[in-house]
Amino acid sequence: MSGAPVRALRALPVAGLGLAAAAGAVALSAAPLKFAVVGLAAAFGGVGALIAGQRYRLTPLLLVALAVGLTVKLDVSFFQHFEAVGQYLPSIGGGAGLTVSVALLVALTLILSKVTGIGERVSGLRLDRPLVLTQLAFLTAGLLSLANATDTAYLWFDAWRFLGLLLVSVAVSNLSGADIRTLALAICALCLVQTAVAGLQYVSGSELGLSVLGEEQIVEENINFSAQRRAGGLKVHPNILGYYYEFVWPLALALALSRGPKLLRLVGAAGAGSAVVGVVLTLSRASWLTYPLSATLVILLVYRDRLFTRASLIVFALLVVAAGIGAIYAGPLVWERLTADDGGSAAQRGPLNAAALALFAQFPIFGVGLNNFGNQFAVLDQTGLSRLAACSTARTTSCTTCTS
Repeated sequence: MSGAPVRALRALPVAGLGLAAAAGAVALSAAPLKFAVVGLAAAFGGVGALIAGQRYRLTPLLLVALAVGLTVKLDVSFFQHFEAVGQYLPSIGGGAGLTVSVALLVALTLILSKVTGIGERVSGLRLDRPLVLTQLAFLTAGLLSLANATDTAYLWFDAWRFLGLLLVSVAVSNLSGADIRTLALAICALCLVQTAVAGLQYVSGSELGLSVLGEEQIVEENINFSAQRRAGGLKVHPNILGYYYEFVWPLALALALSRGPKLLRLVGAAGAGSAVVGVVLTLSRASWLTYPLSATLVILLVYRDRLFTRASLIVFALLVVAAGIGAIYAGPLVWERLTADDGGSAAQRGPLNAAALALFAQFPIFGVGLNNFGNQFAVLDQTGLSRLAACSTARTTSCTTCTS
């Protein structure tokens, strides 16, 4: 075969790419600004990666992109259940929709780079058997809960999230030591930016134009009949920002306590400090409660053989002084948040935990269905304690259930 037919066949991939680009342009033109920005960034980034990958190693650049994706809410969601219980915003998605995140796209790119050798000096993908088998078992257990799931869409949405976590884990487990340090440094450096944005939001009461990421206004919590401002940072909601700090805090603390280069330890210490300040501004009690546990585990794993050296005791004394100064300013706010009589307080969460355990006793093997608990809690609860969750938002209004 030669001549015109051959040229026509060679033009098919180019024509297909052009048609896909045209269809994508039409779809993005009618999409919200956030979707358009992410779509264009993914398209240009993918083409740029293919071109640059022929000459350069792309992994460090991709790791910086991964750190940005973890810091800024750039994910988009499709097929959402807008009536999902407990969802903060339609754009957050998660278990209420099919979410495509920057972390997932970067993980796929890293895996493809390892498999094909594009952008990598050494090709070949390595699978960490305990890591992969553990996550596959977890995913399988979730799929088995189909037996009791009343809304299978929620289950498949969460199964997609677990699959994404597996892909990210595989990608990160194939990084070299230098690449891991690059990722850790980028995360800690961006944590400083995150906390700076959160601080500006908390002080100014403005969302700083971040509504493009999904948030419309600063969240305020009614604590002891007084509105308390909560920062959402670049994650657009304070609870989601709290989750962000939960994973940055132990990573940054481990870097600060490591035996690595001085620059690495200093950046880690700065990241850990900013994570402490930032999590206070979220007013997320659940995030606060994770800090002592994660810090204890990190110290025992990384620093246990140096705990009682002279340098450690000096640093510990300085940290105690800094914590005391911080407690003077933030202590009253933290104490009020932990003890105030509002929805989600300790007085309410105790009975709710008891109701959750009672529900677990009813469905000990397959549960009520992966990602179905929120919608089935009040329906299947036989203790009556789950009514507290429904009444927590009615504390300041007339509620016959609360007053009875």
